[in-house]
Amino acid sequence: MAFQAEGKCDPGGKDVDERIRVSRRMLYQEMGQLCYMEIPNGQIHYWKDLTPFGVDVSKRFPETNYDIEQASKCLALDRATSCVFHLMRVLDYALQRLAKRLKVSYDVRDS
Repeated sequence: MAFQAEGKCDPGGKDVDERIRVSRRMLYQEMGQLCYMEIPNGQIHYWKDLTPFGVDVSKRFPETNYDIEQASKCLALDRATSCVFHLMRVLDYALQRLAKRLKVSYDVRDS
């Protein structure tokens, strides 16, 4: 869409008004195709932190990094049940490691 005719700018501001209308319409169309979530400022660190249990835990138990990170993101979004799900997976891994170290059997299917 041409907003200037022969290189001249509209002194009455019609060019600007038209550009704003077109920009607003395009913005609404683009935003209508996306989903946005709101995270309170006090919880944004849960979303951003890639190692919420600390770097030491992350390095020592790399197999749990995904679930720890996901638990933190769930907490940021107030998804408590999902957070607990991921933390239970982390706990299960820790219990398996502990059982192996103590040389005892650990199988949740046996209970």
